[in-house]
Amino acid sequence: MGPFFRLQHHSIKITIILGILLALLCSFGGAGWYVISTIENKLYQEFSLERAELTEKIATAMAEPIYFLSPNNAGLILTLIKRDPSIVSLEIYDNLNEMPFINIDIPQRKSGMLFSNRADIVYGKVNIGELNIVFNNIRQQKEMKNKRELMVKVFGYTFVVNLIIMFPLVHFIIFRPLNRLAQQARNFQDNELEHAFCWRENSEIGLVGRSFEMARTAILSLIAKLRKSNDKLAKAAVTDKLTGLFNRHKADAVLEAEINRARRYGNQFSVILIDIDYFKQVNDKFGHQTGDMVLSLFAKLLIKHTRKNDLAARWGGEEFIIVCPETGLRKCNLIAQKLRKAAEEAEFPIVKKQTASFGVAAFTAPESLAQLISRVDAALYLAKKSGRNQVVQSPFVNGK
Repeated sequence: MGPFFRLQHHSIKITIILGILLALLCSFGGAGWYVISTIENKLYQEFSLERAELTEKIATAMAEPIYFLSPNNAGLILTLIKRDPSIVSLEIYDNLNEMPFINIDIPQRKSGMLFSNRADIVYGKVNIGELNIVFNNIRQQKEMKNKRELMVKVFGYTFVVNLIIMFPLVHFIIFRPLNRLAQQARNFQDNELEHAFCWRENSEIGLVGRSFEMARTAILSLIAKLRKSNDKLAKAAVTDKLTGLFNRHKADAVLEAEINRARRYGNQFSVILIDIDYFKQVNDKFGHQTGDMVLSLFAKLLIKHTRKNDLAARWGGEEFIIVCPETGLRKCNLIAQKLRKAAEEAEFPIVKKQTASFGVAAFTAPESLAQLISRVDAALYLAKKSGRNQVVQSPFVNGK
C-alpha cells in the first residue's frame, strides 16, 4: 500500500501540472491562432482589394493604347507594372483586332500562392479588350511570417510569466499542503499517531487535514481509555475484590513460574499457607459483614509484614497464601512466625482479637505444584490440629 499510495499522490501532482500546462497552452495557443487568423484574413482581404484596384487602374490606362493600336503609349505603364514584385504575368487581348496586344511573363516571380484577376477594357462604353493579371503573395507571406514571429514571442513571454507566477502559488496553496496531508496519511497508515499536524489553511486540503488531526486525537484518547480499561480489567482478573490481594489464579501462575525457575536454575522458594482461626464463629456471631472486615484487615496486615518480592494472595475463603522467592524453609519459617505474632497482637474492630494458623513448605524438585500444595496444606492442618495460632513446617522436608 505504501508505494501505491505514493504513486497515486505523485500522480495527482503530475495531473495538476499537466492540467495547468495544457490549460495555458490551449488558452494561449487558441488565442494566438485566433489573432493570427484574424490578421491573415484581414491582410488577404486588403490584398484582394489591392489586386482589384490595380487591375481596374491598368484596364483603364490600357483603353486608349488598345483603341488607337499604340503599344508604345503603354510603355510607361508597363514599366511601372514590371517594377511591382507581386505581378507575375500580364496578358492583354485586343478584341477589336482579335489579337494579343501585350504579353508579359516574369518566371522568377512565380513563388508562393498565385492569384488571378481579370477585367474588361472599355473605351466609350465599348468592350475593346480583356486584361488578365497573375499576382503572387510573397509580400503577404513575409508580412505574416514577421507577425507570427512577433506573436510567438509575445505569447511565449506571457506564457512564461504566467508559469512563473502560477507555479509558486500552486506550490504553496496545493503541493505543500498536499505533501503534509500525504505525510499525515502515511502516519495513520503506519500507526504513528504521536506527531501532531497544525492546519491553518481554509482550503479543502486544510479541512481534510483538520479532520485527520481530530481523528488522530480521538483515536489517541480512545487508546488511552482502552489501555486504562484494560489495565483495570487485567488487575481485576488477578485481584481479589474483597481484600485487594492477588487471587488464586494469579497465585497459581506465580507458583508455576517459580517451579519452572527452580527446575531450570536450581533456585529455591518457599510457600506459607494461612488459615484464620475460628473464622466460622466470627461470621456466625458477628455476621458476614464483620467477617468481610476481618478478612480485609487481615489482608492489609499480610501486606504490611511481607517483603516486596513476596506475593500475598487470597487462596479461598479465610485461607491466604504467600509465595516467598529465593527463600529457604528456615527463613520462610521466620517470616511466618513474624506474621503469626503480628496477627496475634493486632486489634480488630468488634472481634478485638483474632489469630491464625500457618503451614510452611519449601519446594523440592522434582515435585509438582499439586504435591507442594499438598505438603503445605498438611502442615497447616497439623498446626490447626495442634491447637491453632502456631507455625508448622512441612513434616516431609528438612529446610535450611
